Amino acid sequence: MVEVTNLSQIDQALNKGPVVLKLGSKGCIPCQEQEEVLSELLPMYQNSASIMLIDIKEHPEFAATFGVRVIPDTCIIAGIEDGKYMYMRPDGSKSSERQVQGSWVLPIKKPFHKLLRKLSNSEV
Repeated sequence: MVEVTNLSQIDQALNKGPVVLKLGSKGCIPCQEQEEVLSELLPMYQNSASIMLIDIKEHPEFAATFGVRVIPDTCIIAGIEDGKYMYMRPDGSKSSERQVQGSWVLPIKKPFHKLLRKLSNSEV
């Protein structure tokens, strides 16, 4: 997993495929639990997707950039269109409008896995 300090890291990772972005904090227990789930998914997608982390306590500017209201928060960035990130929603649709997901990865690991597999096999 890559710790993000600059948006250009996300932009570069999108050349490889979708980016799973976890926004949280090192001192947050639910964030640590979510990171464990993402760590389990990492080997399955290391060649087709990137899993990236942002510590919003260390980089609060990203909380505003991504509209973080609570942590942990996770999103899948499918690509960039017209200079805007395209986010994958839980129903599989894509939008430039990011829906705040909270920790939807943790309680529904299988659907998350399915969405990521679908996205990594599709044209981004």
